[in-house]
Amino acid sequence: MSTLAAVEITLHLFPDLLPASYRERFAMHGVELYHPGILETTPIRGVPLPLMVRPHLGPPPADLKELGLAPSDEDYDVRCYSRISLPSDSLGLPNPTEMDRSDILMLGDSFGVAAGTAEPPGLRSRLAEVTGQVVFNLSVAAIGPVREEWLLDKVGFEKNPDCVVWLFYAGNDATQSIEPLIHEHNGLNTWAEVYADRRPPFLLLPDLVREGLSSRPQASAQATLPGFRFRLADGSFQPIWFLPECLRQLSWNRERWEADLGWRNTREIFKRVRKKCADRNVKLLVVYLPTKSQAYLPHVEADAQLLLSTAQRLWQETIEGGAEAFQSEALENRNALEKSFMDFCAREGIAACSATPCIEELARAGILGFLATDTHWQEIGQEALLATLVDALVNLGVVDEDRRMQ
Repeated sequence: MSTLAAVEITLHLFPDLLPASYRERFAMHGVELYHPGILETTPIRGVPLPLMVRPHLGPPPADLKELGLAPSDEDYDVRCYSRISLPSDSLGLPNPTEMDRSDILMLGDSFGVAAGTAEPPGLRSRLAEVTGQVVFNLSVAAIGPVREEWLLDKVGFEKNPDCVVWLFYAGNDATQSIEPLIHEHNGLNTWAEVYADRRPPFLLLPDLVREGLSSRPQASAQATLPGFRFRLADGSFQPIWFLPECLRQLSWNRERWEADLGWRNTREIFKRVRKKCADRNVKLLVVYLPTKSQAYLPHVEADAQLLLSTAQRLWQETIEGGAEAFQSEALENRNALEKSFMDFCAREGIAACSATPCIEELARAGILGFLATDTHWQEIGQEALLATLVDALVNLGVVDEDRRMQ
């Protein structure tokens, strides 16, 4: 019995000894295993810090393989990027070193995290190199504008930035912005209340043993999808895969976006943050980041049935109207959110720029700005945005004119 007690105590003291798959069962990568009670003190609008995110050195991510869309043996991304280095500071944020202050603060979700790669050099490091300024990356995966605003209030403004560069990802930033507010509406105010079923048990060892005993071989998954044929610059074709959620949203027209509760809430957040920045004499620049499907759908071989099959994957709800109608709506409305976004920023006096033109320029040239089997952009897409971003910062007076890229 004493041996079992010693093992139990050891697992509590050194949670890294637990299998990573077990830790991932719990909220925010098992942060409570390392900081007991942290979810009880974190408001649902906030983020439990420090994050349990370790530096990464290895192959590129492949979430579309994990979702069963792309085949596991597709190796194009690994051949292009054999090793990705993503740093992590003491808060679990994607920065190579600790920073007490910053000139430019970069804020975003997983696209902002992807911009933090050190090898190959991502947008954060390239922006710092080109401008000569300190750039702090305040990005956290799987969050939206509500929690990004909280991070800015609690962490970002303490860095005394001259400018906040807010990366707005079109794929889910608007739609995810209402999730914490729904929880609050239902009377759930902390992470502990919302994720009560995803908290570590008092006794880890028995739970770990039960998980091992109860594990069963997974049933065979659905067949993967063939991917959309994209002609590379050398004339060869490379299949690429799109996220179903993003494809479904491509068919939304502007009227639907304007009425969407998530996008309406996001607009209110941007207006609040504009005032907060102005009160602190901090410049605000919001940057529109398109989804891979928005930028690349017109540049892959048309396949209406594959488009519909992909869009309906992972969803119970059937898309009405048939494949050809859905393809037509997706192509016609793919820029609807971006137009609403840019018009809103112009109307409210919020400085804004978009990554879509430069990424579409890559697409027309047969160059991928995103990973083939992952949702996110890679260093080529980020590098394409750099000149546009620096120009916007020069125009805001944040960066000297002589730093403008040719």
